[in-house]
Amino acid sequence: MSKDLKKLKSLGAQKIHEDTHIALRYVQSVIYESFEGLTKVQFLGFISILEREYQLDLSLLKIKGLEYFEDDASHGKVFVVPEKKTNFAALYIIIVIVIFSLAIYESFDFTKTNLGTKALDNHAIVDAQKKISVNQEIDVLDEDISDENLTAVISELNTSIETNSSSEPENVIADKKEPEVATLFALPEVKVDKTLSSIVIEPRVRVWIGYINKTDNKKTQAIVNKILTLDGTKEWLIVAGHGSIDITVNGEKTKYSSPKSVRYRYKDGILKELNIQEFKELNNGRLW
Repeated sequence: MSKDLKKLKSLGAQKIHEDTHIALRYVQSVIYESFEGLTKVQFLGFISILEREYQLDLSLLKIKGLEYFEDDASHGKVFVVPEKKTNFAALYIIIVIVIFSLAIYESFDFTKTNLGTKALDNHAIVDAQKKISVNQEIDVLDEDISDENLTAVISELNTSIETNSSSEPENVIADKKEPEVATLFALPEVKVDKTLSSIVIEPRVRVWIGYINKTDNKKTQAIVNKILTLDGTKEWLIVAGHGSIDITVNGEKTKYSSPKSVRYRYKDGILKELNIQEFKELNNGRLW
């Protein structure tokens, strides 16, 4: 047993839980090397938090955990879709088979005067396959993104987002243009100070973003690949799964580039990048 792991055990599971907000049962599973109740992503995420929080080297514990997950096939999946959720995959497969059968029947219709070979259109099959993929992705996000394991899955989300950036996102908050209203009378032009009107977050690739309105501490989260606009007259705490984003405040655009999660505070027209400790102090001791 490494001296860093001994130091971690000496702190006690309750103390670690209070410092990191990792669920007590997960803390006990990690420090006592009992991995049955963990997934591989949760395990790696908790190890990362503990190393960062206490400045420890838990490499030996990480290697032991990875060996466990490689040997145990039941822990090989990153996400497990709960059985209670309705699975529409079978329905879509039946639809694909029916469409495929109709296409074959059309291609071999000998009653037509033109017996030339007819090319089979596969667009319907591709569309059905895309629907199956999207439904499965929704199930995964609904089940696994929560306050408790958010930090643990951010790194895994970053990887999956980069490899699937061409797919259509489930949750997108986009700019909305106000409709033009026709009036019978010409109204005088009113000059509006737009200095603090908005914060514009523009991801360069698909990314998970969470933001907290400090007025009422309301939390919102979404996976976006288009422009996200926030009210610049309010105070915000912002978290992003990675730093490949552009943020425009007061008409000035700043480009950020980081493969890791990033955190910001916006107040009175000023955007400040925060470290984990600063963010926790502003968010009642929570990482999210």
